[in-house]
Amino acid sequence: MSLFVEIVIGSVGALILILAARKTGKNKERFIYAAVLAFAALIYLLFALFNNGMDHLKLEAIGFVVFTILAAAGLKSAPILGISWAAHSAWDFGLHSGTDTPFVPSWYPGMCAGFDLFLAGYILITAFRPTVEKN
Repeated sequence: MSLFVEIVIGSVGALILILAARKTGKNKERFIYAAVLAFAALIYLLFALFNNGMDHLKLEAIGFVVFTILAAAGLKSAPILGISWAAHSAWDFGLHSGTDTPFVPSWYPGMCAGFDLFLAGYILITAFRPTVEKN
């Protein structure tokens, strides 16, 4: 699968999450994005555990802890949550797209990066969008 297709699939997945999360209301919406961020980091830890990536287990555990802390901070701040999703994209692509992480399916980092960047963009745009006051 080409990187472009992986990114498009990831972006569509993020759009589906956004459409579903928006139906829950603003307070729950941010919680959903934060919970999914922690889960996204957990996926790499699970890949390492179950796909012979034991030599990467410590690094993946650190990533899980860091992104879970960022997700918790994002509950209070949409900009932090959006930046954290963008940072997770760098984690996906920077750490997992080479041959050094054979425990991660080759298509996953591109798809996850597309998901992460689309969602980060949405969160940041909505966080800084001016609100319209009703008279």
